[in-house]
Amino acid sequence: MRGLCRTDAPQGAAVLLAVLLLGGCRALPDLSLREPSWHIPVAAAPQLDSMLHLSAPERGVPPPNAHVYVLDHPHDAFTARAALIANARVALDVQYYIWRNDVSGGLLFQYLHQAAERGVRVRVLLDDNNTAGHDAVLAALDAHPNIQIRLFNPFLYRKWRFLGYLTDFPRLNRRMHNKSLTADNRVAIVGGRNIGDEYFQGTDEHAFADLDVLAAGGIVGQISADFDRYWQSDSAYPLAHIVRTAPDPDFPPQAPPPPSSVIWHKTPARRWHAPLPGQNPSHRRPHPFGQRRPRQSARPPHPQQHRRRAQRCARHPRPRPVSG
Repeated sequence: MRGLCRTDAPQGAAVLLAVLLLGGCRALPDLSLREPSWHIPVAAAPQLDSMLHLSAPERGVPPPNAHVYVLDHPHDAFTARAALIANARVALDVQYYIWRNDVSGGLLFQYLHQAAERGVRVRVLLDDNNTAGHDAVLAALDAHPNIQIRLFNPFLYRKWRFLGYLTDFPRLNRRMHNKSLTADNRVAIVGGRNIGDEYFQGTDEHAFADLDVLAAGGIVGQISADFDRYWQSDSAYPLAHIVRTAPDPDFPPQAPPPPSSVIWHKTPARRWHAPLPGQNPSHRRPHPFGQRRPRQSARPPHPQQHRRRAQRCARHPRPRPVSG
């Protein structure tokens, strides 16, 4: 056994050295080959306005916080994304750090493909740090003429990504944590949620307590401009210039389920209300996608718990600062 280990160790080191030397010859593609594109200014989006009951802006310029709603429930967060994609008619700009190819992520991939089939221009910018195993699905999406996918600081080693850190650590250590979805340059979702079952309470294994904001108004133009800044940056590379994997032949499914059939929490929609003059835009408003389920309040603590806590505090008093 010792002789085998001594023999295999130099061979393994030689193979690793050969891979590094061959990989060192690979270089990032020329960015001048990219097709430039910017967000599309949309004067009106009747489909989205009707769905969200958005009023037309007065004097043509909406205030930055014309409509704001906090998406603090994970099911609402998924519903909002599915609804924006389903009702977009001009353009969708999507930017995320993590996009799982699980149930929720796969469904949103299918809805993006459906939007492209309707003629919507779809631009997707993903951080390449979390796309392992997704090359075939991403290639199938990118093959659609109305879909463009770019990877932020991509890995040239698609299978053994750790080798990239050995040869190009300063670049690959710079990641993109932005998360936004903008529909028709009219409505946007920004916040802390990535795309995956654990972010939408779609699995019992993990659940993240993140927060999103769905906004409409002048702020959406700023979100679109920020997306363009990353889309045109020197770190964003077209997927077709990096990925050599063949597109997934099974994507998309022949009959993907409509968004309305996978909404976990469905209730009649209610009208939004714009903030009143002088009102804090963070104040809670009627939910645009339906009434929320009331949260159950915690049971009051038993008197015995208060007694035990008082005894612990008496045995271990907190130190007090000494003045002077």
